[in-house]
Order: sequence, then structure tokens, then C-alpha cells
Amino acid sequence: MFTVAEVMTAEPSVVRESDTLDDVVKLMAEKHIRHVPVTDGDGRLTGLVTHRDVLAATGARLRELLDTEKPRQISVAEMMNRRVETVSPLTELRAAARFLEARKYGCLPVVEGDRLVGIITDTDFVGVAINLLEQFEMMEMGDT
Repeated sequence: MFTVAEVMTAEPSVVRESDTLDDVVKLMAEKHIRHVPVTDGDGRLTGLVTHRDVLAATGARLRELLDTEKPRQISVAEMMNRRVETVSPLTELRAAARFLEARKYGCLPVVEGDRLVGIITDTDFVGVAINLLEQFEMMEMGDT
């Protein structure tokens, strides 16, 4: 049985609730990521910001903020998802994949207790699929 721990990104990039939209945009661009967990000072998961949240914050909130504050200064606390589904590092990989597919999620933060230890994304599962396809092709070549 394969577990989430074998595929997840350990120690993912994170932001805090006091960070800004600008901080998130810069981090996403720099690290080429679309999902950023939000943690408190002790590493506890408090939420999640996705690329979709960033687009919503820059679109829907932009008009109302133009006259009052700089749009990029929207706080992470204002735009993050607070209800976040999580998995344990010991969760069976297939179960995590089925959960992502059923819920149409792009990621699952990985926690031990209430501490963030990693993140597993749809991109990680594409990597697994590519690896399996390559192994299958190698097996087929060996049979010929």
C-alpha cells in the first residue's frame, strides 16, 4: 500500500493570515504553485489559499477596494478558505486520489495532529500516473 507520505511535498511553502494578496501572488509565481497553506506561528494549519481565491480576490474585491485601499493589500485572512479538508501522511494514496477526484479539489494539506507536514496536489498524482505508465511500457517492451 502506498501512502500520501511517499508522494507529498514535505515542508510546503506557506503564508500567514497577516500576509497580503501581494505576498501570495509573489510566492505562487516564484515557486510555480497554485495552492498555499496558511499556518499560524506554530505551524498549525489555519486555512488554504488557492489560485482561484487569488483570482476572486483581485476581481470581485477590486472595484470596492480601489477607492479605499490598495488592492494588493487584501489580507490572506480575508480571502483564505478556513474549512480545509486534510489527510494524514499515513492515508492510503488511492483513498486520497479518490477524495480529490470526487470533491474536485486540487490539493489536500497533510497534517499530523494539527501541524502541517506537507501537501499533496493533483500535479503529484499526474507524476504518479506518468511513472506508472512508464513502468507499464517498460514491462511491455520486456515481453516482446
